[in-house]
Order: sequence, then C-alpha cells, then structure tokens
Amino acid sequence: MSFTITTTETVQERWVRLVCEQVERARLRQLEIAAQEATFEEEMVRLEEEAACEAEHEAEEKRIEEERKLKEEKQAAKKREEEQLVEESIAKAKADALRKLAEEEKERNQQRAQALQELQERRDHAACAASRRTSDQASREPLGSKQKIFKSASMRKRPASVVTPNPNEDSTPGDDNNDNDEGDDEDDDDDDPPPIPLRNREACLHCPEDDVVVDEEQEEEREEGKGAEEEKEEDEEEEDEEENDNEEDEEERKRRRVRKGKCHAM
Repeated sequence: MSFTITTTETVQERWVRLVCEQVERARLRQLEIAAQEATFEEEMVRLEEEAACEAEHEAEEKRIEEERKLKEEKQAAKKREEEQLVEESIAKAKADALRKLAEEEKERNQQRAQALQELQERRDHAACAASRRTSDQASREPLGSKQKIFKSASMRKRPASVVTPNPNEDSTPGDDNNDNDEGDDEDDDDDDPPPIPLRNREACLHCPEDDVVVDEEQEEEREEGKGAEEEKEEDEEEEDEEENDNEEDEEERKRRRVRKGKCHAM
C-alpha cells in the first residue's frame, strides 16, 4: 500500500492517518485470523464429524459382520442339528427295522414251534386214540369161543393188559381152519396180526383227563372187559390149582398102583 504525502497535510494529520491505517490493518489481520480460526474450527468439526461418521460406519460394518458371522454360526448349528436329527432318525429306523425283523423272526419261530407242538400233539392224540380203540376193542372181545386161553406158566405170569387174545383164532378143539362163527366173516382175516395194546388211557401223558372224551357205554364196556379179564385170571388160577391137584392125584394113583403091583407080585 502506497501513501501519498501531500504538502498541504500537516504532520499531525499524517500521524493520525498512519495510526488509523495501522489500526485498520490490525483489524483486518484480526478478521483474517478470526476467519482462519473459524475455518480451522469448521475444518476440525468437519474432520471430527467425518471421523465420527467413519467410526460409525466402521462400527456398523463390524456389527453387520458380527451379525453375519452369528447368522452363519446359527445356520451351521441348525444344519448340524438337522444332520444329527437325520442321523438319529436313520439309526432309529434301522433299530426299529432290526427289532421288527427280530420280532417277526421270533414270532415265526414261535409259530413254527407251536405248529410242531400241535403236530406232535395231534400225532400223540392219534396214537392215544388208536391205543384206546385197541384197548376198547380188546376189552369188548367175548370171552367164549373167540379167545384162546394160554395155559403156559410164562403167559400166566404176564399181566392181563399185555396178553391180548387173537380174535381170528377159534378155541374150538379140532378146528384147524381158524374160521370164526357165522356172522363174523368180515373179521375173518388170518393175515392180520393180533392187536398190541399200548399203555392205558390213565397213564397217557399226552391226553390229560380233561381232554379225554369217553363215551359212557364204551366206559361200561371197558369196565366189563376188565371184569371179564379179572374173572378170566381167576378162572386160570383155579384151573391151575385144579391141574396141580389133578397132577398130585395122578401121582398118588400111580404110587398106589405101584404099591398094589408090588403086593400082587409078592
């Protein structure tokens, strides 16, 4: 800035003017400094705001990243749980299938065993029924001309339930054709072996008493047959005693004849 000094200006005026100019320059300098300070403050505020925004943005990004990671972890945990549930369901299904197969196999084995047991029971019942029929048939046989009485000692010692007479043999002496009486031609079969009675119905282990259905008439006939067998045994014992007595009498008579012969010879 240039100052123009005029001749008409006094010294005092000039100093006043210089002082005013200095004051003005100082004021302008202060204004400039104030403006600079204001600009600096604004810049600082702006920078602070920018820093705050940047920090907030970073925090937001960090929060978003953490949320994303947490979400991924939750999804992974959920996926693991789903996979575990699937594995458990598969294992449970396998166990159920194996248990079902085992139960079916056990049921089949039980049914097979029950079927075998029923078959064996039917066979045993059939054998017992055949035994009962044979025993009843043997007990219903007449004790007259259609039974052969065995006189040997070995046969007499056997129990009556074991000795079964042959219905096809005729006890009539002198009849060798083994023919039965008239009206029994259908039972005349020399090739059929004599029936062999099995164990009694009371001793049967396969037919409990509740399962045995006995006809009253058959039971009466069976009891009559037992009574007839007992009578037969008694008759055989009496005949044995009579034979023994006859043998003793015969020996006594022989001894007497021998003594008489000796007496006549003398």
